[in-house]
Amino acid sequence: MAQNPSMPQAGDVSAAVDETTGTLRENARQLAEQAASKANDTLEAGRDYAERAYEVGRQKVEEAAFYTELGFEEVIFLVRRHPVTALGIAVGIGFLLGSVTSRR
Repeated sequence: MAQNPSMPQAGDVSAAVDETTGTLRENARQLAEQAASKANDTLEAGRDYAERAYEVGRQKVEEAAFYTELGFEEVIFLVRRHPVTALGIAVGIGFLLGSVTSRR
């Protein structure tokens, strides 16, 4: 029986499949390495961002604590300077809060 010259031989097909499979595996390995690298880069960038956000938050908390202490000292000074006025304001605020929160 004569072989058709245009038909590939079984060995040729097997070699082509093996070569294609090897190429696909290599490409998949390279893609996995690239994905792992990108994931690590993203994780590092996230860590850097979190550290900066933490530092800004810490500074804002310290600033808020400073201004709270400053305001508290100013209120103490004003209460000592004008005790009757401070007492009247406290009674008025208490009356208003009591009126708003009382059950009718």
